[in-house]
Amino acid sequence: MWESEVSHFERLLAEVCPKSADIHRRLPFDVIAFDINWPLGNDPDRPNKRSRSLFVIFSREFMEDYAARDPTERASERKRVMTWLNGNMKGFNPDHDSPKSVPPPRETWTI
Repeated sequence: MWESEVSHFERLLAEVCPKSADIHRRLPFDVIAFDINWPLGNDPDRPNKRSRSLFVIFSREFMEDYAARDPTERASERKRVMTWLNGNMKGFNPDHDSPKSVPPPRETWTI
């Protein structure tokens, strides 16, 4: 269900994330979700330090509404989602002070 939409929104996320971001699709029950992080490259003592994780959820309601729209309305909705994602990325601080032995903190965004 929603396979073409999933691929499309994965590409949208790739557009707003750093080029080195790893975007992994997760399959919770009735939503579509992506877990995203990337190498920070800002700590010489931790050259492989990863960013805080983003967990981006496209809710079932959003996906059902999106699938029911006509192509013109979908284009408008994609633009709105991109604007929202870009705004959130501008305010997102990927750095953290978690020790190596602890997973980086996670921030969840629901659409």
